[in-house]
Amino acid sequence: MNETLAPWLIVVALFLLHLGLRGIWHPWAQQARTLSFMGMIFAVGYAVGGSTYWGTVFVVSWFAWLIGRYIRMVRQWRATADTDLQPCRAPNSYRFPMLGEVSETLEELGFEELEDFGSEEGEESAFLRRFRHATERTQAVIVFQEVGEMAFFYLSLTTFTTSGEEWTTWNNPVIDALVLPPEVHLQPVGGVADESVEQMLEAHRAFFAAGGREAAEVPVECGRELLLKRMRRHIDYNVERGILCPAEQEGVVRYSWRGVWFALRNAWRR
Repeated sequence: MNETLAPWLIVVALFLLHLGLRGIWHPWAQQARTLSFMGMIFAVGYAVGGSTYWGTVFVVSWFAWLIGRYIRMVRQWRATADTDLQPCRAPNSYRFPMLGEVSETLEELGFEELEDFGSEEGEESAFLRRFRHATERTQAVIVFQEVGEMAFFYLSLTTFTTSGEEWTTWNNPVIDALVLPPEVHLQPVGGVADESVEQMLEAHRAFFAAGGREAAEVPVECGRELLLKRMRRHIDYNVERGILCPAEQEGVVRYSWRGVWFALRNAWRR
């Protein structure tokens, strides 16, 4: 085999392996996906420079670029301390094509649709649809977020306890780089494409059962007030912990440098 061609064949093989692992939700598969991508970067450096030295340089440069990009993104993040949610119409099928399918699946599993809320500020907008399962005492919320040209959605399943705790299972594809209040218990699962609604519900049942708590009723009314209270509690707790701090504008918070370090460690562990 041509010695010049061999490194590029390795690059292609690692790229195909990386793509193949994207459809598998398992911690080992995620780690293998990251390693395959790093191996691909190393192979490109080796193919270009002809030595392991250049392969190492490419990998280190990629890490430095990734860390710098993430730090810049975190430092630019802003959030309104008092986010407002208002009743709104659902996005059309072009903007959010999966809304109807996920809603129908939840209803087939016994959930009842309650209400739609939304918020919009600058280039960021959010849409939330709330459901409840009366028998299982579980709340489901479909969250659709748009940030500039980027858009994503996730499903959140929450069971409240009689002692005021929250047990949540979600498949949020974005890393949650904030500290959870002590009364909140979170179980992340696979991405939207990797984990079905049925699988998520089963995972949530097992997660809550392991806690040994007594479930409280999901309120039908006051859903907006409940969501706003939870969001405000989350932000206030992170300000208290020093993860967030006031931004230049009044009523707006951003990450402190301590928060940037926390977010970076969280991303590395993920």
